[in-house]
Amino acid sequence: MNKKWFKKIHQYICNLSLKYKIIAITSSAIIIVGMTSIFAMNGVMKNNKTLLYHSIASSLMYSADKIETILESVENMSTMIIADSNIQNNLIIKNDKKKSLDYNIASRNLYNSLLSYYFNFNNKYLDYMCIYSNDIPVCTNSAYQILPNSDGYAEIKAAAEESEGAIRWMSSYGDKKGLLLVRSIRKIKNLDLSTLGFVAIKVDIPQMIHDSTNFGDQFPHSSFILLSDQNVLYRSPSISEEQAKTLINLKANYDVIPFNSHYYFAVKDSIPKYNLDYICLVSYDSIQQYITRTSFIYVIIIIASILLCISLSSSLVQNITKHFDVLVKKMNVFQNNNMEILSIPYNYSKRHDELGIIHTRFDNMANEIKTLVQKNYINEILRKDAQLKALESQIDPHFLYNTLESVNWRARAIGATKISLMVESLGNLLRSTLSQAVEDFSLKKELELVQYYMTIQQIRYEDRLNYELKVDDNILDASIPKLSIQPLVENAIKYALEEITEECYISIAIALNDKNLEIRVKNNGSQFEENLLNKLKAKEIFPNGLGIGLINIDNRIKLTFGNDYGLTFYNEDDFAIAMITIPYIPIK
Repeated sequence: MNKKWFKKIHQYICNLSLKYKIIAITSSAIIIVGMTSIFAMNGVMKNNKTLLYHSIASSLMYSADKIETILESVENMSTMIIADSNIQNNLIIKNDKKKSLDYNIASRNLYNSLLSYYFNFNNKYLDYMCIYSNDIPVCTNSAYQILPNSDGYAEIKAAAEESEGAIRWMSSYGDKKGLLLVRSIRKIKNLDLSTLGFVAIKVDIPQMIHDSTNFGDQFPHSSFILLSDQNVLYRSPSISEEQAKTLINLKANYDVIPFNSHYYFAVKDSIPKYNLDYICLVSYDSIQQYITRTSFIYVIIIIASILLCISLSSSLVQNITKHFDVLVKKMNVFQNNNMEILSIPYNYSKRHDELGIIHTRFDNMANEIKTLVQKNYINEILRKDAQLKALESQIDPHFLYNTLESVNWRARAIGATKISLMVESLGNLLRSTLSQAVEDFSLKKELELVQYYMTIQQIRYEDRLNYELKVDDNILDASIPKLSIQPLVENAIKYALEEITEECYISIAIALNDKNLEIRVKNNGSQFEENLLNKLKAKEIFPNGLGIGLINIDNRIKLTFGNDYGLTFYNEDDFAIAMITIPYIPIK
């Protein structure tokens, strides 16, 4: 039932008139635009929050990675410090000798080594570095020394001894808040592993946070809170202590929080490796501006889609109707302009719709009619005209053949071999010329006609005529219009040999050039006028005798093989050359 219903609908649509099909196309375009608008705006509304979170989270991931990278670099530096042989040796000297010259030198060397590490590292992230031996500190910044009797020192020392050379991060000590790395320095020589002292490195948290939360123009006003065990290690100056307490209790991973008549987007996450938590705030006002711009872009896209659909509908209608206009023009041209069809830069044979079928069938019909008229009517008229022009004053052929046979018999009887040869050649030439056969005519047969004619002329002019033929036997089976070469040879004799007293040289050279036959008839003693064939056709030169034959040869070649082939004339050195160009088509 469903298939039958579908077929009925399909048949109904196919039978709609062109008018309703165009209306359907336009309506479909408008519906598509409307649906696109609805889905686009709905998609914008649903994806706003997701877009916000992913955009900010991606940026904040950079902050966490940056903080983690800085802390890892501090750890790596501490490993180099405790394993440094120079530091180890000087600690040994300092522990063994007290208040001596060697003790002072060792202290100075420790300070220089520690200072070298401090400046080779990116020291803007460090408050200070200290090495403690026998409770005496050697520090890069004396103002930050933690003396043995100060708050937190005992806690730091105990943590270093407890870690036994491992890294220990401390987030608070005494009344001072901060992030401190401590680890004991153990004697490596001879694997003694006795404690030589301990190193303490304090991280400059404000500087580290500042560089890690530099988001550029994306989030120019960001704030940051760094936590350790819910204790605030750092908070941006823009966040008050009360606001920090509110943010610490943030339950969700992200949320929108109002502060000071502004809204902020807060994201809470952690750096597990160092047991640190952080909360980052960015201005929600700037994000709202971004959403507004995005919505505006969507509106522009929707309007552009509507305009595009209107333009597309107009183009489709025009694209359909223009082919009917072309078909009408083709019919009018075919009817009024000598059966020539309109040439257009479009190939309808590759289209399989109704328009393609109509145009293709009309073109095929027009070409078939044109071919039938040209090949079966015009070509036949030209062929007979060529025969009639060759023998304008012919008498009855049978009477002529019988008479020539009688003359030939009589010439042989009296021993006149040249007369016999001329008569025999003339008889063969007339038989071939007057033959009504319509079968394919080969190059070999055409050259036989030329040979009969040249035999007569060579006997007539004797030593004054020098004739040469150059042809490959492999191309003698080529198809050629009858009486194409002989008139050119006759033209050469008429305008050369009969006009000069010295020897006349006539050459026929036939060669195959890229699937085309080039037949050149060359003679000395005469020259062709420039654009001779065009002048004959335009009647600028009135043909005298063979002029009509030259036009006839060119027309028959073009009708048989196409306009790319035909007859050309040119001069080369002291020779006049007539060249026939035809495709090489062997007769099977």
